[in-house]
Amino acid sequence: MTTKDQLAVGAIAGPHGVRGQFKVKLFAETSAALEQYGDLRIDDGRMLKLSVNSVNSNGLVIVSAVGVTSCEAAGALRGMLLSTS
Repeated sequence: MTTKDQLAVGAIAGPHGVRGQFKVKLFAETSAALEQYGDLRIDDGRMLKLSVNSVNSNGLVIVSAVGVTSCEAAGALRGMLLSTS
């Protein structure tokens, strides 16, 4: 859930690989927005600092986040929104 002051920039689609990377369905205009907005809030209140790695053939952005280091940790984020704080 976002408030008036927050902007949802993407949704976490699921893990990518075994090292904690995950896929993001982008709501922003470009994938660069995921890094330009700085730390992004997820639904459980945590903040994630994302690094964009690539964009796959389906248009999903492959990212890594500080502190997310396993497939299981990335999988636990599935379905959460990424919002500006």
